[in-house]
Amino acid sequence: MQASILFGNGLDLGYGLKTSYSNFYDYLIHLEDQDEKLGKNLIFQKLKEDYDTDRLEYWKDYEVKLGALTQDFDDIEKFDEDKMEIDLYLEKFLSDENSKLNSIDIKSKDLLMKIIPLIGQCQRVDDKDELKKLFDNHKSEHIHIMPISFNYTETVQKIFNVKETEIINASILNKPGGSYNMYLNKPFYLHGTLGDDMVIGINDANQILNPQWSENEEACDILLKPRLLSQSGQQHMKRYKEIINSSSLICCYGLSIGETDKEYWIEIKQRLLKGDCLLLIYVHDNSLSFRSKTKLRDKYKESFYINSECTDEERELLKNKIIIEVNHDIFSIEYANL
Repeated sequence: MQASILFGNGLDLGYGLKTSYSNFYDYLIHLEDQDEKLGKNLIFQKLKEDYDTDRLEYWKDYEVKLGALTQDFDDIEKFDEDKMEIDLYLEKFLSDENSKLNSIDIKSKDLLMKIIPLIGQCQRVDDKDELKKLFDNHKSEHIHIMPISFNYTETVQKIFNVKETEIINASILNKPGGSYNMYLNKPFYLHGTLGDDMVIGINDANQILNPQWSENEEACDILLKPRLLSQSGQQHMKRYKEIINSSSLICCYGLSIGETDKEYWIEIKQRLLKGDCLLLIYVHDNSLSFRSKTKLRDKYKESFYINSECTDEERELLKNKIIIEVNHDIFSIEYANL
């Protein structure tokens, strides 16, 4: 049995790295006086214009904004040059934040021994029962933990600091038992790593809002994640699909389930529809009221339905296969410091 854990930027934020896009915008704004290249970068100039007029909410999702910004460009080559330049600034910014991990002592195996059993400790009894049924169906199997990072930083790598495959004495809902083992795998970095083919883009041509560019091959090569991943030559999408299709439990931690990652959610949807698989999404909210948690669960389920392009029939089939855990920060830095 394979349990895959997908990590997003929420993990980095929880470890004290200021890696949100709003942090990056602040970094660029403060860099402007020192770097004259930014004055000629049209992507930055649009950011600065919205920054100065209190319209920064339009940049809440940088990748979505990139697709929208194509409306403000006539020259594809200029857009490509400006995007590559901003990508390099982002890499430098993230590298600086990544260096903060050097001051955090993460004892990987000890940390994972505490964390992995918490996957089965759902807050709602109904959800815990669904997980228990899943693991009972695989009780005579080894469990393989497969981490997937949507980030570029080393946080996931430091948490899962293991050899190619390594046995760990941990269990989820008392599984595995007897002569069966739990195996940890090295993290798979879906979008590349710092200094190594970082992929930043949108999901599909429908998100390119310049109508003259949406069917332009060059524009699609610049902006579409599937094409950028293909250009890297590392077979990232092929590997991602193999991992998802081999998974019986798929966990998402620190991910927004957004529209620029639709292709990934569609792949998960297809796996869930094949049966014998659950999706467990960890979300965080400052409110603790019962109703706010219920509304948040509904919101994230709806995001998954929309961004995985579920039909009404598929929604009905999946409604009991998605578990939303609210404020259960099992991978938080507090566990690393114990």
